[in-house]
Amino acid sequence: MWSRAATKFAKSRLRSLHALPVYEAWTTRYAACQACPLHVREGGLNHCGRPMQHRPLAAPDRDAGCGCPVMDKARDPDEHCHLHEDDSDCTCPWCRAGVG
Repeated sequence: MWSRAATKFAKSRLRSLHALPVYEAWTTRYAACQACPLHVREGGLNHCGRPMQHRPLAAPDRDAGCGCPVMDKARDPDEHCHLHEDDSDCTCPWCRAGVG
């Protein structure tokens, strides 16, 4: 789990240096995330649900969100909304907005 988070963090930094591609409609994804009930603002950043804490025992009961920073998640072309359904008729906020 931590290695996946470290990989996502590294990819977001490389995207900020223009070394990796950015999803072209990321602002629409970001707007959909801000309207989501799982949206949380913590530590000056917007997250999909409560983020992982530096002390995991401090918040053992997490909500249904993945905890990822929303802007980084929206900018990643390989990401999908946390509420993604595996069928072809996904009704997550990104797919409803046509940017899933």
